[in-house]
Amino acid sequence: MSQNGRLVHLRNLLENLPESLPYCGLGSTYYSFSVNNDDIEEYGDETSATNHQLEITFGSRHNTGGIVPIKERGPGICAVVPVLAKCPPGDARIELWIENLCTSAEKLYNDAGKKVRMHLLMP
Repeated sequence: MSQNGRLVHLRNLLENLPESLPYCGLGSTYYSFSVNNDDIEEYGDETSATNHQLEITFGSRHNTGGIVPIKERGPGICAVVPVLAKCPPGDARIELWIENLCTSAEKLYNDAGKKVRMHLLMP
């Protein structure tokens, strides 16, 4: 599946997370995925700055089997998708974030006994 296809899958997963997770609106969300010009200058490019912001937000993925903590549902966690979409395809760090976020969301579905739905993507 292409990176765009995986991002569509991730968006669908995050938009439909199990109700066992608390819902938080933008004003009360735990998540922040903004990357500013100072970050880009410090880390060299937008992709590196995005990777750093995700590491700050989710913590280390080492020794977790790629599972990252998704603590809530709502627009805060969904905001990660357009941030990832701004990064050029093929960057291994971003592809791993997409994979890890999908795996983490799918685990939440399984834990809640909710079926993960794959959406057919039109070319």
